[in-house]
Amino acid sequence: MRKFPYKVLLIGFVVFQLGYIFLVDAPQPVSASTPFQVAYVTLGNSRFSFKGTVNTSVTASTLVISSSGQPDNDVGNLFPGDTVCFNGLSAAGCKNSMDGTASNGNYAITNNPNVANQTVFFSPAMTGTVNVGDNVISTQSGVLSISFKPTTPLASGDKVVFTIPAATASYADGIPDSAGFDAAALPADLMAGTGCTAAACFTPTSFTASAVSLSSASTLHTVTITLSSTLNATTTYSFTLGHASTASLRFLNPAPSGTAHVRGASDSLGFEISSTNNAGTLTYDDTKIKANPIDGVFVSATVEEALTYKINPASTGHVNASYSTPASTSVTECNGGTFTTTAATTPTAVNFGSITSYTTFYRAEQEIYVQTNASNGYAVTAQYNNSLKTSGGTNTIADGNCDGGGSPCSATTNTAWGTATNSGFGYTLGNITNSEASFTGATFKIFGSTPQTIMTKGSGTSGSQIAVCYQLAVGSTQATGYYSNKLTYIATPKF
Repeated sequence: MRKFPYKVLLIGFVVFQLGYIFLVDAPQPVSASTPFQVAYVTLGNSRFSFKGTVNTSVTASTLVISSSGQPDNDVGNLFPGDTVCFNGLSAAGCKNSMDGTASNGNYAITNNPNVANQTVFFSPAMTGTVNVGDNVISTQSGVLSISFKPTTPLASGDKVVFTIPAATASYADGIPDSAGFDAAALPADLMAGTGCTAAACFTPTSFTASAVSLSSASTLHTVTITLSSTLNATTTYSFTLGHASTASLRFLNPAPSGTAHVRGASDSLGFEISSTNNAGTLTYDDTKIKANPIDGVFVSATVEEALTYKINPASTGHVNASYSTPASTSVTECNGGTFTTTAATTPTAVNFGSITSYTTFYRAEQEIYVQTNASNGYAVTAQYNNSLKTSGGTNTIADGNCDGGGSPCSATTNTAWGTATNSGFGYTLGNITNSEASFTGATFKIFGSTPQTIMTKGSGTSGSQIAVCYQLAVGSTQATGYYSNKLTYIATPKF
């Protein structure tokens, strides 16, 4: 009986980046080929790029996003610290120039955009002219990581071909697209092209290549790897695509697929990996896989000068499936059943509000839901871009060490944290449906700059859900100011 290729689905992103929706197609046979034993792609950054248009209100340092005309018709996926540029219909001024300098048409978002009237605040003050209807662009990108285990052994000279979804037009102009990834300034030669020498844009693991080419056309980018070593059927191999530090030498993440996009919902995009002989006339293995970009999540807290010590009362019950967390909710899954929230959350934001007490915990909760038929299971990871900081990074709320002592908590170690005079920002986990949280109980971790697994299973699931319970405490000497950071959640199903 002919086997069908496995499919992979990926989702993630925070500023917290979240991923919790999976869409899986039925397996599709590939003529005269077999599926890889393992094949999946992980997005280094799962957050959507932003592509909106300017409304009628424009000043030297603010503008209003239009509610129509482009995939992003609100400011829900723009956050302080993001870089934006503005361009007319010709797209001049934004191509591959997202380097954060005003001289290249780039501006930094300085405050949290006003959701009520869709206003964006930026600096430095604009010296040129922005017209109504001009595009507002903020690109997101990351290194793509591809893992595969051949079913058919490969010889030196054979090829591995990886395809990436692209738009039907303008798919390599450095402007994010709605139907796929943009190739930006990536050269045709990913091993020796401009900016891509010394394995900067292609890095293999456990194998070598003599050539790696990129060709872009309507609907597809095709990466062709010519092997210079043999690949057996007992090893899982991997490679990365994209420059670690140069955004224009990475595939740019798409903007949402349409103007009806719902914040917090992902788009499912199809990739494909295959192996062929040197001439490309015979296909050995072929698997179609998925990856899902999603909106980011923004976390913020304000430490006020005048403080009133107060503990909000808790109510009974649990957060429902609407993913809207009210304040004062008893979350029985977290902290040994004694976790009570004090702040409300949305799919893209955790706002602790004004910090008015140095002697109490501020708490909030979000939930992550995963459903997949991946035969090798899935993993969800979490990381942050930095500690909670004021604008410009002048002041920082330290990550803390929980209750300290001989066993402090860290990004990899969970320990007790029950004393509010021990300052910091951290989290604990609880199981809601099934038992797949990486740790539970009355212990906490802090977020780190490298991904840490918070939820995992070695087989498929019909629906698993955990609570991520955030805890914040500040000391009496904490400087006043508006503090924020960004979290990224990435979910990777493994077929």
